[in-house]
Amino acid sequence: MISVFFILQLFLVLILLFLGVYNLLYYREMIKVKDYLGFGPPPIAKTLNKITSALALIMSAFYLTYLLILFVIP
Repeated sequence: MISVFFILQLFLVLILLFLGVYNLLYYREMIKVKDYLGFGPPPIAKTLNKITSALALIMSAFYLTYLLILFVIP
């Protein structure tokens, strides 16, 4: 039986996935703003954006694997 704990953790995984993907898409929009206005995010923002997006996606993958091992496989 699926517990409330499992549903809350699955919700956390979805939030992490959303944040990782949204972060990548948001930076692409900022680059478009740079093309129109002549200024955009600082150069370090690109690196930090990729690092945070990658961390969020990796964390969500590990967490989803943890949930599968803990709840689905047994």
